[in-house]
Amino acid sequence: MSSVRASFFALSLSTAALAMGGCAGQTAPESAEPPPMPVLSAEGVTLHASSADRAAGRFERHGAAIRFDLRRAPGGARHVLLSRDTGEPLFESTLDHDVDTSSYLGGRLRTTGAVGEEPAKDGDASALDELTAMPESRAMIELKSALGAAGVPDDLLRAPVHPRGSITPQVYGAGGTTPYPDGRWYNLPSYQTIGFYSWGFWATTTIILQGVDDYYAVRFRVGSNFATEYQSGFGQKACYRQWWGAYADVTNVRVPLAGSSSSVWVLVK
Repeated sequence: MSSVRASFFALSLSTAALAMGGCAGQTAPESAEPPPMPVLSAEGVTLHASSADRAAGRFERHGAAIRFDLRRAPGGARHVLLSRDTGEPLFESTLDHDVDTSSYLGGRLRTTGAVGEEPAKDGDASALDELTAMPESRAMIELKSALGAAGVPDDLLRAPVHPRGSITPQVYGAGGTTPYPDGRWYNLPSYQTIGFYSWGFWATTTIILQGVDDYYAVRFRVGSNFATEYQSGFGQKACYRQWWGAYADVTNVRVPLAGSSSSVWVLVK
């Protein structure tokens, strides 16, 4: 992670809090595995081509429509093109030997990097925020789950398992300069934050939340325009997001109360 990016996205979570995993006497939830991905219906999917190595067609949901074309080459490289219903390209990516090369909004921004690392960027970084704000982005977020429900092979839709055993973004703390072990629970006291680079198209960013006293309340911020989303509730919740490789952070927004714990457990993978 570059020093410029690290300074810009300074985080408030201390190294000690991350290393110790929270306050004394508090135990992380037993399971670090998320609940199964929610199964979305295939409603809105029209397949014009469907095989083990290709899926192409149209997807309409939330009042917006996109066209998609996913292909796998004989050598295993995979390619996806997503475009507006009128044909203008929205997103294009090739995944080959764990390297993701992507193009946003017809080439306004290009990124290249190994899966799970911050990609090199060339072009207009605001294209990520513009893409996220488009009506089509809501359909893009749900495309992979809908295609899975329509019978498209899962290994055509997602990145292969990393040699370490999972595909997980690095989580940053202490000013964003130090990567910590990923796929683990972090204890966030009130108003404290962790940050990470989200996955691109080929994997889904998962954030699992659980309050130490069973209640959680957090804020997500994404991208250079800090698009904000709030989540709160009881028990454990897994949030699945497609944030196109943008930097994101999670903040515990619970107000500290005397005599009770306001910490929240967070796991990112």
